[in-house]
Amino acid sequence: MKRTAQQRARRSGLAEARNGGLDAPRGMTRVGVVLYACLTAGEEPAGTLATLRAYAAARDWSIAAEVIHQSAPGDDTGARDVWPRVAELIEGRLAQGIVTTAHLPGERLIAWLAQHHAFAVSTDGTDQTPATA
Repeated sequence: MKRTAQQRARRSGLAEARNGGLDAPRGMTRVGVVLYACLTAGEEPAGTLATLRAYAAARDWSIAAEVIHQSAPGDDTGARDVWPRVAELIEGRLAQGIVTTAHLPGERLIAWLAQHHAFAVSTDGTDQTPATA
């Protein structure tokens, strides 16, 4: 896994602080993400949330919230009753990204993410990061 320059600098600063070299890392903020678990009705969220937490932790992202949606697969994000919570976190800049196991629908979401300088990534390897993010 490749780390970003920000992640490398943060880890270096933390290591130096641990070894007495610096008081604390400065000037870096962690990326906040919403863990968005889309489950079928009746499916237990524990395993999915564990996967999403591990994905975020491996990238040094902080978890702003965990949102669980249970419904039929493939429904539109606008029809999802918990989507307003996700949108509120992104629009309020409390989170800069969405991490999910679900496939996120395309163009409309990409435009919305670009408008809010945010990203979305699915743990299945697909992402919806706008070109301007």
